Amino acid sequence: MGNRIHVGGFLMRKTMFFAWITLIFGLVFITCRGGSDPTPQALPAPQIGLDGMVVYWEAVPRAGGYSVRIDGIEVDDGALGYDETSFNLAALELEPGEYLITLVALGVPGQSRDSEPSNALTLVVDPPVLDPQPLPAPVIALDGTVVSWAAVADAGGYSVRIGGTQVAGGALGATVTSFDLVPLNLGVGDHLVTVVAIGVTGQSLDSAPSNAETFTVGSSSINTNIAWTGFTNPMVLGVSVEVNAGNGTITVRYPEGLLTGIRWYEGLRQIATGNPLVMGAGLPPLVTVMAGTAGSDMTYSLVVTVVGDYIATGDSLFIITSPYEAVDWDTWGQYRAALHTHTTNSDGAATLPEMVNRHFELGFDVLAITDHVWRRLAGRASGDECFRNLLTRCPTQQYWPGYVETGVWGNVPLSHITQERLDQLLAGYGRDGRGMVIIPGTAELAPGSGGPMEQGAENNVFFWQTEEKPPSAWAAPNNTIRAGVAAAQRNGAITFINHPGRTTGGLSYTIGETESPNNPSNRNQWIRHYADLFMEFSPDHLVGLEIFNRRDGDSRHDRVLWDNILTRTVPHGRFVWGFANDDTHSNSPTSSSSIGTNANIFLMPENNLDNIKSTMRGGNFYIVTHVARNEGVSAIAATANAHPQPQYLPSITSIAVDHDAYTITIVADNAVRIDWISEGRVIQTTDAGTSTISLADPEIIDEVGVYVRANIFGPANRGMALIQPIGTRRVNQ
Repeated sequence: MGNRIHVGGFLMRKTMFFAWITLIFGLVFITCRGGSDPTPQALPAPQIGLDGMVVYWEAVPRAGGYSVRIDGIEVDDGALGYDETSFNLAALELEPGEYLITLVALGVPGQSRDSEPSNALTLVVDPPVLDPQPLPAPVIALDGTVVSWAAVADAGGYSVRIGGTQVAGGALGATVTSFDLVPLNLGVGDHLVTVVAIGVTGQSLDSAPSNAETFTVGSSSINTNIAWTGFTNPMVLGVSVEVNAGNGTITVRYPEGLLTGIRWYEGLRQIATGNPLVMGAGLPPLVTVMAGTAGSDMTYSLVVTVVGDYIATGDSLFIITSPYEAVDWDTWGQYRAALHTHTTNSDGAATLPEMVNRHFELGFDVLAITDHVWRRLAGRASGDECFRNLLTRCPTQQYWPGYVETGVWGNVPLSHITQERLDQLLAGYGRDGRGMVIIPGTAELAPGSGGPMEQGAENNVFFWQTEEKPPSAWAAPNNTIRAGVAAAQRNGAITFINHPGRTTGGLSYTIGETESPNNPSNRNQWIRHYADLFMEFSPDHLVGLEIFNRRDGDSRHDRVLWDNILTRTVPHGRFVWGFANDDTHSNSPTSSSSIGTNANIFLMPENNLDNIKSTMRGGNFYIVTHVARNEGVSAIAATANAHPQPQYLPSITSIAVDHDAYTITIVADNAVRIDWISEGRVIQTTDAGTSTISLADPEIIDEVGVYVRANIFGPANRGMALIQPIGTRRVNQ
């Protein structure tokens, strides 16, 4: 019985027993396999969220791990374990931009497959917030007439100042560490000299002034330069001035009863009344006498410059100070700048992208979007971000009151331009690499409502550096143009005064009334109002005056005002630069505020923000226009098209000064006539594109005042260029 087994009451052979066992196990195995799916299933897709730079999710059951992905690609260190439910994206040190974040749950081999990508979230990485700090103050030393200093690391340049005001020619490059005071022709007395290290845009702020050194000018003889404003020919009326250096008096001589109310000023400070002015041995370097004519409310001014002879050596006649002295005409570029434009973000008819793109298409190289603060910030509790970075950061979902094509004020969405497009503009995409730079921190302030001399007073600001937001409505006593200029200076901005003719009422006087005493641009109250501002505020901040606006309706007498201001400020070394702008509100070529009637031609080694800032402060640019009503220039009437017409615009190729021969030479292409102007009078005309003025020419020497400038006319009186004032201080006469 050894080969048999007893099972459940049955006897069977061993071979049969094992056959039955094998059959049973086989059936079980086949049954199990036939009832299962041999293919692993995909895990469910996770759901993610973003908290700042941290992406997070809930654990996915049976996940073997997770993969963090940006724009569909797994990031470095983005393969995570099954027990991790968050990932800090800050560790990736992403560049500024937008990124699409997703997450994949990873399957377990043989059991599950990877999930589909999670929901996608957009991560916006902002550029780093810069916190520019002031540069350290330079330390200066005075050796004779030369002030010098050690270079300040990372300085963008230096500003030499006398009494806190930058001197002519005192805006210096980053490699300059000395400055000779002799060419300034400073008057007799003590002068406090300081130097400021100039910051680099976005990297550093200007330093505090250096230590102060006293530069003393002595005198063994006294010379005078006398220039009247108001009288056409004071000598015909018998008016003269007598300066007596021996007893320290200055006396105005005039026929009995002609003048009344004589007042004496040192700079802008009244120091005495009546006649004569008695100063003893302490004659100031410059005095101004104001006097009215009997029976008239008109006021005339006389500037008397008393100059020590330390600089009047040999046969010296003039000290010439030119803003073009450092320009390399052979290598520097000429860049067309538009510095006064508006979009639908305030009261314009074109969106911001439309305005920017149209200027790019028409060949502009520098652009400032100067939308009105009083529109842009209306009804907004905090507008700092929109004010300082309107181009890309102002949210499009906001609605401001704005101007639409129908001419009705309504709600229009704020527009902005993408960073990608800005990069294309800067790179000159589609324009053979000639890029366009857009100035940051820009707006038009409108503080003026504080009285007859403030109505409509506005100023444009550029490079606003702080978080301060200017008010959309200026309350008394700060509703003045002075408050607008002070706000610009306080916030590190550059500013100029817009369309003064709207404020003075000069626009109400007919073309040709440039010399009329009834023209507000000739009235002393307006001249002093603006001259006082330029003498009060730093030339690093208040740089000039808009003398062309749109098609020269409001501004047709503003060159007269400019000449009057220069006559008062240049003797103090204070230059005021003239600007020409379209005040653009529309892209339509037939609009009176369209693009291309006016432009500022910046002369720079390359087109960048630091050079733009230096040019606006230093005056190394000229301006062009198609419409100058009092000068007889108009291309618009003939074409009804305000877009640039270069065939009518002169292009200056050089402005050269010969200091020994007292000559200034202008060479211009596409020019047919050059008028030389001094203190509002045309003193020489040349019917050609090249002209030299000799200040020592006996026929004009008596007509040369404290500065000269030039109007350069293009063909058919359809275009004109104007240069900035060149100082012509007399000595040794």
